[in-house]
Amino acid sequence: MTRETCATCRFYGAEPASAYGRCRRSPPPISRYTTCWPKVAADGDWCGEHQPVAPAPAASDDYTRAAEAWAEAEAAWWFGELGDVEQRHRLHRAAMNARDAFLRLYREKHGG
Repeated sequence: MTRETCATCRFYGAEPASAYGRCRRSPPPISRYTTCWPKVAADGDWCGEHQPVAPAPAASDDYTRAAEAWAEAEAAWWFGELGDVEQRHRLHRAAMNARDAFLRLYREKHGG
């Protein structure tokens, strides 16, 4: 388990080349003399309002990209302009090709 320190919190703002940073959980206190974000030590400080940094989204794999391409092709076909019949046929063929590519990957992944 990761220690819940300022360095692992989503509100922590690191300062370059320093072991310290600024806590951005709440607005800085305002007084007659100063207004600044609280300075905290990255690895030593902690509080009761820690929120972990959200993980980066996973990279898309071929399967996901194929599903997205199929959905986009279907949407272009269904919601495209109605006037040009040749364009509608091209969009339909593109949607069917995207569907076939997705289904090939689906069968590889799930069998069948």
